[in-house]
Amino acid sequence: MRRRSFLLTAFGAAAGAGLLPVSGCAAGRRTPRPLTFLHASLPTPPHPSAAPTAFGEEAVWPLRIKEPHHRPLPDNAAIETVHGTLLLGKVHNDSSDPLSGDSPIIVDLTGPTTYAVVPDSSEHGYRIEEMTPPYRENRLPPSPGTPITDQLAGASASDDEFAYVITGSEDMRAGQSPEGRGRLSLLKIRLSDRTIVASTILGENLDLSLEMAHHFSIVLTPDGGSLLVTSSFPPRALRLSTADLSVQLDLASITSQRFSAVDGGEAVALNTDDGRTQTAVVTLADGVAHALETMFAQLVHQGYLYATRRAEGDQPFSELIINLATGERLEPEDLPGNDEKSKQATLSAHEGFIIRETDYVQVRRNGSATALLTWKPSGQEASKGVAICGSVLYVALGGGRMRLVNLDTGEVIQESKTGNQYDYGELVAVTPYGACYKNNFYPATAWQG
Repeated sequence: MRRRSFLLTAFGAAAGAGLLPVSGCAAGRRTPRPLTFLHASLPTPPHPSAAPTAFGEEAVWPLRIKEPHHRPLPDNAAIETVHGTLLLGKVHNDSSDPLSGDSPIIVDLTGPTTYAVVPDSSEHGYRIEEMTPPYRENRLPPSPGTPITDQLAGASASDDEFAYVITGSEDMRAGQSPEGRGRLSLLKIRLSDRTIVASTILGENLDLSLEMAHHFSIVLTPDGGSLLVTSSFPPRALRLSTADLSVQLDLASITSQRFSAVDGGEAVALNTDDGRTQTAVVTLADGVAHALETMFAQLVHQGYLYATRRAEGDQPFSELIINLATGERLEPEDLPGNDEKSKQATLSAHEGFIIRETDYVQVRRNGSATALLTWKPSGQEASKGVAICGSVLYVALGGGRMRLVNLDTGEVIQESKTGNQYDYGELVAVTPYGACYKNNFYPATAWQG
């Protein structure tokens, strides 16, 4: 495993960080001041499922320079998902580096240590490099015609032993349009020694500049034996063995019908040729197609389909919860309203809970028509992300505030603060170890009794 330092020269790094004195004749003999890094330590929860009630002011990750302004390093990274003490996300590469675009990263919070997945010429086409601070400042872009490798960071997932990461790369020349020769891969990475142990090709001759990374999803099946991989562009609907990434189901090989990904990552929708109407939902865990009729699939989670039914004639717009095993249909109760905002509700799944967001935040158990709670921010205050840990709903608010709501009673437990006072990204997850935002992880300092 190689180490990726992203270092400038001592002079350049210090000057870019604003750490050098600027004065008359001393300007030719500038000596960089040593950098002081700040970060909190990772806590030990009282038990593996403990729900945090308070958070530290200093982040565990990323590292921060004490001066100037507690700047985070790296400051060009984003987190997509969390598993235990691991963060999975991406880092944007320096524009002056032969490597451009985004590289997947794995963050071990017990260090904290950050590792990047970067292209090379080895068996699987990639290697893992440790990123060591201080990370390089952005500089001038490479000269037109300079050979570069453009990388794409896609979805990722993890269990206790392995991380599964989608990434792609294309060799090209700076200042020129991509030639559509990018290759997209899924990697299996052993976490104990950060070794790539298996890989499979998801697509070749692709134009990676089309930001297809945003369309991919990876979901582990409950038994841990399979990965469900979905994408609308390029269209992919796969079930792969976690053992060796071999294909167990490839929907494109058994149907010529167009399909698109459904939120939740467990299913895709079959579409008409014009792409305007969905005819069925296919659950990838078993390959079964479920007819949709006059509905639009929003989300599939653990055996339940959440769909909307179009208004036709005297029949108004409505939302449905469908048990895919039995076909039973329920209409959600206690919806805040059936206006235009209700039609644009965002649904997300959180380990057996469904969160519905408009102006309100509403939570129900998967498959239940009855809401556990309905919460609306006071005044003009909007949430900056929601998460669930244990029986607590966490609603991120401005200025680093976090409102904790008891899912069983609907009562506000308390309001806590994290160090995310400048709102660096939305809330991604809350775990027994702390609160993970898009760009920061803050440690838990207290838990529910």
